[in-house]
Amino acid sequence: MAGTESTEAQPAALESGVLGRLNAYATLAAQLDIAGDLVSQRSLCHASLSSLATDEATCNALLAAELLRHPALDRRAQAAFMIGRLTRAVCLPLAASVLRDRTVPTPAPDAVEVVAQAVVRRRGDGIANAVHYNIVFTDVPADQHHRDLDALSAAFHAQLVRCFAPVIGQLQRLSGLSPGALWRLVADMVCSAFLHAGQHIGDPGEARAIALTATRQPGSPLNNGRSGFQRVSLPNATDPSRTLAERWFITRGGCCRWYTSPGGELCTVCVLRKPTEQQERLQAFLRKTLTAAP
Repeated sequence: MAGTESTEAQPAALESGVLGRLNAYATLAAQLDIAGDLVSQRSLCHASLSSLATDEATCNALLAAELLRHPALDRRAQAAFMIGRLTRAVCLPLAASVLRDRTVPTPAPDAVEVVAQAVVRRRGDGIANAVHYNIVFTDVPADQHHRDLDALSAAFHAQLVRCFAPVIGQLQRLSGLSPGALWRLVADMVCSAFLHAGQHIGDPGEARAIALTATRQPGSPLNNGRSGFQRVSLPNATDPSRTLAERWFITRGGCCRWYTSPGGELCTVCVLRKPTEQQERLQAFLRKTLTAAP
């Protein structure tokens, strides 16, 4: 869901009603996420969110698939990577619907199909293995329009809990990672999905506001007080009054546990890093991006 191609590609695919519109968003998100550097792909498994909550073999297969990219991940880290990847894949098309159509689709968990693929991508001079999720919606009730931001956020929150609560329970049983840790990762990836979609659909500020309101509902398992956003500015070294670049990034409330694996480290926006350290690293990233730009 990036760049001008997203806004040009969507209208032609929106003619088959609620279900067709939602699947158009899901297809576009998957294509843009994987395009450009794909070498090969093969199918791993195909399951609904509801079956992931009951079928241990399928859930175990998706957990093991995380070893394609990071072979040394322990079981808890596998669960952390899996729930993050799954949440972002499911939430991207839902966020597009919220921002573009002012609706919150409410497919039941058994109507959300997860198609997992092992992919090989080019990375610099080499290649890297990874797992990629395509999402297919098989049924969805008629849209309910919400003009009010709070109503949109509350409806989106209810749908998140409905879809992910059973999966969280299964992952806790299979990995030992606590429900609280898993829900924090869900909240992080909700923010990531809205940040990504909001950059190209509708108002980016509204996208961030909806994500924050949805993940900070009182009493919600998503409400950790940390998941959110941070703005990073890169000032001109010779003239601090000028800004060379500015960009929004997520602030994480959860941890993917990559640092616990041999060769792993803390992610740039890891909750275990101090906010000042995150800002310094993100500024360095922006500076590198500017230097690499043609």
